[in-house]
Amino acid sequence: MADHRFWNQLLEHSEQIATLNARTADGRAQLLSHLYTLEEGTEPDPADDFEAFVALSLCRSVARALSQS
Repeated sequence: MADHRFWNQLLEHSEQIATLNARTADGRAQLLSHLYTLEEGTEPDPADDFEAFVALSLCRSVARALSQS
């Protein structure tokens, strides 16, 4: 069953990320913060909510790539 709280949180973060300037150090830090915050307290079960699992995996991958560059 889909966790509507997760999707609402993802949408809120998406709207806030859209206003960031990731070209600045502060904007990049805020972007990483948003991506890492999504992980807190969330571990969707792929069998129950595959879409949320994939979305969270994407956010983790983007955060990891940004933190390494």
